[in-house]
Amino acid sequence: MLTVKVNTKNFQRNVVDSMKSQVPFAISHAINKTMSAVRKDQIKMMDQVFEGGATRFTKGSARVQYSNKRNLTSYLFYPGGDRAYVQTLIKGGKVLPKKRKLVEPALTGGKAAIRLNKFGNIPKGFVRKQQEQKSDKFFVGIPKGRPKSDEYYGLWRRYGKGGVDKRGRARGRIKLMVSMAKTERYQKPIFESSDYAYQEFMARIYRQLPASFRYARRTGRKATKNLRFR
Repeated sequence: MLTVKVNTKNFQRNVVDSMKSQVPFAISHAINKTMSAVRKDQIKMMDQVFEGGATRFTKGSARVQYSNKRNLTSYLFYPGGDRAYVQTLIKGGKVLPKKRKLVEPALTGGKAAIRLNKFGNIPKGFVRKQQEQKSDKFFVGIPKGRPKSDEYYGLWRRYGKGGVDKRGRARGRIKLMVSMAKTERYQKPIFESSDYAYQEFMARIYRQLPASFRYARRTGRKATKNLRFR
């Protein structure tokens, strides 16, 4: 991700003596204001890059470790845990199932066999909801007559009458709605987080530095702690 570390020696040589003690505070203030803007820009870019925009949960994954006047280091990062999928969208890599199989929409003619939500995902609890319905329209498994292969494992829907006629022919048809065939898949990187962050930081930091030095001069000794910007 984006890491910023500033050495104050060059700044201290170029300010009057009365301001030298305020240099670390002013620089930290500038870094933090800029990094706060960088984080907001990351969230904006998520909405532009991700299909249907980003969920509130995904947007909350963008984090900033802010600097202070004793440690002029700040960095933008994305945590692991239940938000680790965002790192995969940034770097690419394997996507593993929460349980045994990945749950993905089956495709018919290149289109999803079910209606996806606005984020391009299977609606939460969709498979469980269909299984819990009292009707026999849906079932999870491998249909009779199909090879015993994971390729055919998933949530199927019956159309028409079930069973077979007197000649042993199926009276209806079935369609795969949700595939549960894969144990992993590869996600290509689609969110160039570091590039976006660097561009936004460089576009702002040199405008923010003079403003932060003016702020430090106004506040003087009263500004003993760095402000943090969420």
